[in-house]
Amino acid sequence: MRAKIFQILLLLFLAGVVLAIPARVSFRDGAVPVLRTPSGMAIFLQLAETEQERIQGLGGKASIAENSGLLFVFPERDFHGMWMKGMMFPLDLVWLNEREPQIDADERQTNRDQRKTLVVVDLKENVSPETYPTVFYPKERIRYVLELKAGTAKRAGMEIGALLTVEK
Repeated sequence: MRAKIFQILLLLFLAGVVLAIPARVSFRDGAVPVLRTPSGMAIFLQLAETEQERIQGLGGKASIAENSGLLFVFPERDFHGMWMKGMMFPLDLVWLNEREPQIDADERQTNRDQRKTLVVVDLKENVSPETYPTVFYPKERIRYVLELKAGTAKRAGMEIGALLTVEK
């Protein structure tokens, strides 16, 4: 009898732990977003959507893969600054805003759930960890910042005005 009670309590505890873990949802269904660049490169994104995730960023990580990046999603457009606190490798910082696709209304509604078009509004390449505590700011208000391994922005064809597509 005690063993059964213990098993039930253990199952309830484990169910509570699973339910308490925040879901990493992107595009409503948990799919990993992919950023398509002007050069055709596919960059797999991690999202930093919460205040804590944005504070942590890539700080403390030894490296990231060549074809991956961290996309900071802010609740509103502002002059969001970035720094290299806790960084162990250089980064490219890319400041982005959303851009409505130039397509007809029917296709726009269909595509709205599938992809977003982002425009590069500013970038700083090869930012060294030694620049900390300097804070780097964009030239205009933005909603997104993309952190990439140094050199990736150039290889991907990113420059001011470039259009990037985020798809699931």
